[in-house]
Parts: sequence; structure tokens; C-alpha cells
Amino acid sequence: RPARAQESTMKAVMRREDVAQKRQEKAADRQEAIESRRQDMVSMNSYTQAVAQERKMSDLAQNREYQECKRHFKAVSREQESQQISEAYAETKENASYWMELKKIQLAEQPRGPIEENIETLQMVSEYKREEQRRW
Repeated sequence: RPARAQESTMKAVMRREDVAQKRQEKAADRQEAIESRRQDMVSMNSYTQAVAQERKMSDLAQNREYQECKRHFKAVSREQESQQISEAYAETKENASYWMELKKIQLAEQPRGPIEENIETLQMVSEYKREEQRRW
């Protein structure tokens, strides 16, 4: 009987150890799963951040390129506008010079007729006054 008791005690101890070992294995498996998920999350966060950073850098580069393009087109537009203004100014100046010359020619020709008529009239008036003075 003592051998049986000893055997049954041994079996009970072995069962307890087996149960304890299974608990430890389950706990270790759970811990391993938790650690694996944590590492997956860390690597996913890292990947997400890398993708976001890459996208941000790409967006910044595209924005920079767009702004440079806008600046270039604006400069070209200003240059064209300046060229048009210069051409319009030159044309207006040329037209003004033409009209001034034409006006000078017209003024030079126009007053001669009335001035000559006035001279004749003044000479007649002057002669008439002299005649009047002689009569007195």
C-alpha cells in the first residue's frame, strides 16, 4: 500500500506539474502572440509613417515645381505685357509726331491767307486815315 500511495502521490505531482507546464506554455504562447502583434503594429506604424513621409516629400516637390512654373509664366506674361506697352507707346508716339507735323504744316499754310487779307485791309484803313488827316 505505501507503494501505491507513493505512486498515486507521484501521479498527482506529475499531473500538477503537467498542468503547471501547460499553463506556462499557454502563457508563453499568449505572450509570444502579444509580442508578435506588437511588433507587427510597430512595423505597420513605421511603414505608414514612411509612406506618409514619402507622399509629403512628393507633394512638396510637386508644389515647388508648380510654384516655379507659375513664377515663370507670370514673368513671361509680364514681359509680353511690357513689350505690348512699349510697342503701343512707340506707335502712339509715332502717330503723335505725324499729327504734330501735319498740324505745323497746316498752321504754317493757313494763317498766310488771312494775314495777307488783314494786311491789305489795314493798309486801306491806314490810307483812308491819312486821306482824312490831309483833308482836315
